[in-house]
Amino acid sequence: EGTGNEFFYSAQFIGYNVFNADETSRYQLRFDDTRTFKRTRLTLSTRFRLKNKKWRFRPQITLEKRNNSNGGVTNKIKAGLKLDYKIKRKFKLELDVSYESGKTNFPVNITENNYYVSAGFVWDF
Repeated sequence: EGTGNEFFYSAQFIGYNVFNADETSRYQLRFDDTRTFKRTRLTLSTRFRLKNKKWRFRPQITLEKRNNSNGGVTNKIKAGLKLDYKIKRKFKLELDVSYESGKTNFPVNITENNYYVSAGFVWDF
């Protein structure tokens, strides 16, 4: 059995120097329309560079609502912060920390709270 038609729509706006100089902001709205669920997601993020150009940080927040075909509804919020430190032109360190909270109300009420931490490096060669 096939899934039928599934549609995914997305609009994204990118702004430069919205809050201060040397900063990039992104606003994204997404809508998914499938056989098993309909989901709306709003993401707001911005990337700041500090004066020395070695540090960058990117706060982000995502709000999501999902309506399942079985009648269940899930609401989520995710907040995170990504830090970059450029050691050399081709090498940087990254740290990504985020928190996600979600609640589903069908067939039973489920509340989830998740924490994520990721650290690594990027080497451009």
